[in-house]
Amino acid sequence: RDAISRGLAGIFSSTTSFDDSVYDEIEDQLIMSDMGAQVSQNIVARMRTRAARERPGNTGQLLDCLRSEMLKILEPCEVHDEFPASAKPEVFLMVGVDAGNSS
Repeated sequence: RDAISRGLAGIFSSTTSFDDSVYDEIEDQLIMSDMGAQVSQNIVARMRTRAARERPGNTGQLLDCLRSEMLKILEPCEVHDEFPASAKPEVFLMVGVDAGNSS
């Protein structure tokens, strides 16, 4: 989380224009944060479309656009841990890959 925050902060603090290289850097940061290539590409494509329509005037507005597009992807994944009292025991298997610390 800190790595993506620092990486994106670096991009947004040094950006004065919103050209293709900025979107490429954002996509690279998202991929390096283990978000995945496909998800990162989708987020940036939606950002580009939205930015073309809304024309953000500053980096804060572009960052808000990124934040909003990321939340749109994450909101459907929200899990509510509301289990009925009569529910049978269940096992949840969670698998993840931490490619950044692999050797």
